[in-house]
Amino acid sequence: HLGIGASLAFSLTGNAFVFLQTNNAKASTMRFAASIKPKLAPYFGLYYGTGDTEPSDVTAPTEGEAFSGGLVVRLPVSYGNVLDLLSGANAFGDFAALDFGFTARAAMFYDPLTVELGFSLKHSETFRTYVQADYQDWYNFEAPALNITNPEITNCGDSGGGSCTGIQIQPSDNPIRPARDIVVGRAGEEITIGENTFRVGYSFRPGIFRGDNSGAGNSLDPDRHSVNLGWGRVFPHFLGFETPFRLDLNFQYQKLISQTVTKTSGDETGNLAENKIGSPGYSAGGELWGGGMSVSLAF
Repeated sequence: HLGIGASLAFSLTGNAFVFLQTNNAKASTMRFAASIKPKLAPYFGLYYGTGDTEPSDVTAPTEGEAFSGGLVVRLPVSYGNVLDLLSGANAFGDFAALDFGFTARAAMFYDPLTVELGFSLKHSETFRTYVQADYQDWYNFEAPALNITNPEITNCGDSGGGSCTGIQIQPSDNPIRPARDIVVGRAGEEITIGENTFRVGYSFRPGIFRGDNSGAGNSLDPDRHSVNLGWGRVFPHFLGFETPFRLDLNFQYQKLISQTVTKTSGDETGNLAENKIGSPGYSAGGELWGGGMSVSLAF
């Protein structure tokens, strides 16, 4: 079987110009414009099954497969926000204006290039094993950033020969922690006893960031262990109708690997008299709990 789909996202770009007046007799001004563009990321899937036996119920169409395998490729897509702002300020009476601009970029969500390969093997009437590996390309992840561009001071002196001194705008220094590609491993077992199906699964997902947080920045994505438990059963009637349906329940526990961060001396600009955000250090980790329910109808 071959499957083709697409993920739809949007990119929002805004442009703004702001001029601030300190003179009460003059009005400040602001102009703003925005545009939105759609983005489409296709994904493709292949599925193969042996079809050795007939499924016992139409709500479990893969039950008859002694062996099945699948491959899915998802192209990257992100919902990005970009703001380009040009700002001017009449900060010193009528003779000096400070002009500067900045670009702010943020990814509301980001799905990397992903390749998923998995298979299942039914080795008895009771047991079926699932194994899957996901490759995720996080190396090209674009982290949110704020960049100050073209800072300058203009209109200094009535004759243009004045000098604007004592005002400096430091260039941008975004503490972006580099990302890396990761491989996520998953394994599970499905046990069928009578009308009931019990499931247990485990996965390990490494963090996407390289290095540590001892320097500037505090980007966190710890390694994660996940354990899933599930139960499912097929019922012959749905709300009084002669329609079989499957009810599935699942429970998930995630353990975030603890890590201890010790900050180096100085602040983010290298000033040894100040401290970085998060100094002198901290510990990170924790646990996540979740669950879900699904109902599948057969027509």
